Amino acid sequence: MKIDEKLYQEEIKFCANIATRLGYKSEIMFDLLLKVKSGPMDQKDIDALQESTAKYLTIQ
Repeated sequence: MKIDEKLYQEEIKFCANIATRLGYKSEIMFDLLLKVKSGPMDQKDIDALQESTAKYLTIQ
């Protein structure tokens, strides 16, 4: 979604739909949009992202 550094409403809706199907609340998209980088992410960034998005998981 962010690989081309352009965000489209349809892409955001699609990704929110996929996140919901994977068991996340659709609000996860706000965290993802703010924290996912379009370039490489180091392990520290990935770990922080996993921790912050865990609260949106509805299936335990």
